This record gives sequence, C-alpha cells and structure tokens, in this order.
Amino acid sequence: MKKRWWKWAAWTVVGLGVVALLVRAFQPSPVLVDTAVVSRGMLSVTVDDDGWTRVRERYTITAPIEGRLLRTRLDPGDAVSAHDTVVAEFAPVSPNLLDARSRAEAVARVSRAEASMREMAARRDQASADLDLATSELQRVRELVETSVRSIADLEAAERNERSAREGLRAAEFAVQVATFEHEIARASLGEPTDGEIADPTDSTVHDESSGAAVGRRLRLRSPIHGRVIRVHEESARALSAGTPLVEIGNPELLEVVADYLTRDAVKVQPGMTALVEGWGGESETGEDLSLRGRVRIVEPGGFTKTSALGVEERRVHVVVDPTGDPEDWAALGDGFHVELRIVLWQQDDVVLVPTGALFRDGDTWAVLVIEDGVALQRAVQLGKRNSLEAQVLDGLDVGQSVVMYPSGMLGDGTLVKSR
Repeated sequence: MKKRWWKWAAWTVVGLGVVALLVRAFQPSPVLVDTAVVSRGMLSVTVDDDGWTRVRERYTITAPIEGRLLRTRLDPGDAVSAHDTVVAEFAPVSPNLLDARSRAEAVARVSRAEASMREMAARRDQASADLDLATSELQRVRELVETSVRSIADLEAAERNERSAREGLRAAEFAVQVATFEHEIARASLGEPTDGEIADPTDSTVHDESSGAAVGRRLRLRSPIHGRVIRVHEESARALSAGTPLVEIGNPELLEVVADYLTRDAVKVQPGMTALVEGWGGESETGEDLSLRGRVRIVEPGGFTKTSALGVEERRVHVVVDPTGDPEDWAALGDGFHVELRIVLWQQDDVVLVPTGALFRDGDTWAVLVIEDGVALQRAVQLGKRNSLEAQVLDGLDVGQSVVMYPSGMLGDGTLVKSR
C-alpha cells in the first residue's frame, strides 16, 4: 500500500512538471522594447537651416577705367585707412604690336601727315605775303586820299582787302596747327611697346597726393573706409577692363548671419525673434558646443529658386539675423563662415514632455503605449506644441510614466514588454 502511494506521488509530480512546461512553452514571451520617461521641462519650437556669416557693409573696389593694374600689395586681413591706404594702382595699357600691313599703313599715314604739314606751311607763307601786299597797298591809298588823288571808296576797298588778308593768314596758321596735330596722331599710331612704357611702380611723384588723381601716367585708388581687406580678386599685374572687381573691403567686426529658408518656414518668422547660432566650431571648457544668440532683423520680401543636393528645385528666401550679446563671443567668426541657424518660434518652461518617437496615430488622435507592470497599455493623448524631438502633453500622461519608443506592429494594447 505504501509502495503504491509513492508510485502515485511520483507520477503526480511528473505530470505537474509536464503541465508546467507546456504552460511555459505556450505562454507569450515579453517583447524587448526601448523606453523613455515622461518628463517636465522647457520646450522650444524652432525652424532650422544652414547659414553663413557676412560683413554687413562691404565695399567692392572696381577698375574705374581700362588700364594696366600694377601688382597689388595688400593681403586679406590687412588694415586700411579711409582716403589714405592705396588699394590699387593703374598705369596706361601698352600699345599693341603692329603686323606688317598695319605698320605699312601707319608709315603711309605719317608720310601723308608730313606732306600736309608742308602744304599748310606753304599756304601760311602765301597768306603772309598776301597780307604784306595788302598792308602796303592800304598805306599808299591812305596817302593818296590825303592828297585827294584817290577817293574814299578806294580807301574802304583797300581796308577790306587788308582785313581779308589778315584773316587768311590766321586761317593758314590754324591749318598748320591742325596738320601738326594730325602728324602727331599718325606718329602715335606707329608707336609700339617698349621696356620703358611702364614707369617704376614705387615712383609716387607722378600723383596728386591730396586727391589721388592721376598726374601724368598713373592713377591711384584709395580705401573709402577704415576697415580690413576681406578678399583680393586681382593680385598680379595685368590689363583690365573697366568695372573689373579688384578688392573687397569691410569691417569684420560688423557681422550678420544669413540663411536661405524654405518659404513655408520663412512665413512663420517675424523680425525680433530670438535666433540661436550653433555648429560654428566653438567649444566651452567642458567640450560642449557653444551657442551664440542673435535677433532676426528682416525676412527679405523676395524669394528665389535653389536646387537642392537631390536635384529638387525649392523656393527659398533669405532671413538676416543680427548678433546680440558680448561682441567678444563673435570675434572668432569672419566673413563667409558656415553656421547652423535656429530661429525660436515658440518657447515655454515647465511643460509635460514626451519624445516624439513614442507617438503614433490612432485614427484622428495621437496615442502612446504606456508600460505598467510589464504590460504595454495604449493611451490616447492630447498634444500642444512640438518639435522634431519632443511634444507638449496637454492631457493623457503623467510625469514619470514609462512609454514605448518607436512602437512596431508587433505591439498592441496588453502586449507583454520588457525594457532593453
């Protein structure tokens, strides 16, 4: 009897073990999930984009005339003084070399001009002789009129002839001058460049130091402001046409930040909004990225088309931000430096926050999966403002609750879960 009881007990234990194994085998195992905690803190809603710095007021010095630019002595970063520092110096352009045909034509023009000079000189001598004859004739007529041998009409005719001869001589002298000038022009067209065409660039005696105007063969351009050289467009000596950019000058301490925002983001921005300038390379003593502060000055009224890196045409508009705070914080930045600009549209302290990665749509409402005793329970939530990382919770969650991050289709209301 006793042996039979032990046998029955053994089989009972084995059966219970089998049942336990079957229950455990068919019982669902918890799903491993990432979790986050609902917290309370500050929420900022921003529009972000890449931007760059630029000098607020810059001057681009251009070539005022066609000429030969002498080698620029300035380098980027050099200080310049208003109406004092010479930023560019011009000399006349050397004449072109003449081919055989052009040279023959120029020699012929010189010969023709010389012949014209000799002709005009002969005409002048003829006009001078006519004047001498008319003057003598006038003197004789006057003497004969006094003795009543000639009439007053003869005297008037003699005076008219004398005046005509005098004006003829003047015309002949002017003709000689014209022929002389034409001869000089013809000789100039025959000229060719030589080693002596460009004077010594260090010679400053050929300039008017008070005005900078060209005296003789040179023209000096001086800086219009006190500042520094931002960029040198032309360094080497060469012939330039009028309007060619030479040097950019400005004050690097007067910076502004510019970013080209999508127009759908720019319409949310208003002048006076706070802007955060990040990603420019500055670090604190603890190694964290430094953030500079600014204020929106203007959203430009005109947009433009820009092609993105993916080849998509986008409508964008420039947003300009003025620096605020200590100027020393901006001292490391110069013209054309890359920055990341964040413009604060809305900001509030002490709000209930949930990561946006925990949110999903359930019909027309937002929902999350709250973890309670290892079970994921779906909860509908009412949201306020949100950004790319966090959202404001108006109703549906309490601070300290754990929520499932990035819920997948494997999860649902009542699913067993386990935090990783």
